[in-house]
Amino acid sequence: MVEENIDVRSQLIPLHDMRLVLPNTAIAEVIAFHKPEAIEDSPAWLLGLFSWRGVKIPLISYETAVQEQNPEMHRRSRVVVLNSLTGSEDTPFYGLLVQGIPRLMGLDNSNILDAPDSTTEHDFMLRRVLVEGHPAIIPNQKAIESALQDLGVKVIEDEQLQVV
Repeated sequence: MVEENIDVRSQLIPLHDMRLVLPNTAIAEVIAFHKPEAIEDSPAWLLGLFSWRGVKIPLISYETAVQEQNPEMHRRSRVVVLNSLTGSEDTPFYGLLVQGIPRLMGLDNSNILDAPDSTTEHDFMLRRVLVEGHPAIIPNQKAIESALQDLGVKVIEDEQLQVV
């Protein structure tokens, strides 16, 4: 049997000291960062609600969730808006704070491999990989979305953006 080499259009997403890799279809949009609206009594990784296209979506810090490290916010900070994998009506989208512009690339068996230490120490990690020889993480979107659902976080209409 011949193994087929399938090319998956993906994005390599820069964080402070790690990179995430996601299929291009998981990403709705990449936009400039602006300060989110805080949510009382939320975990540190949930930065708040972020205005996007007439709604407020939850904004998370992956670094805070998996490394308990507060992300830097500077002029290169961006928000990657992700499509929900679970199809939740409460959170069809959520944002991920990133530290630069994601890089589009095709991934196949030749440039993505399991990392030698592929252990995942957090529920938000699906798999550790090497992309073109450099370490990266495939995030567990289902676990992230489940955590948002468990917290009762919902996408809401942004009243400030409504036209009267």
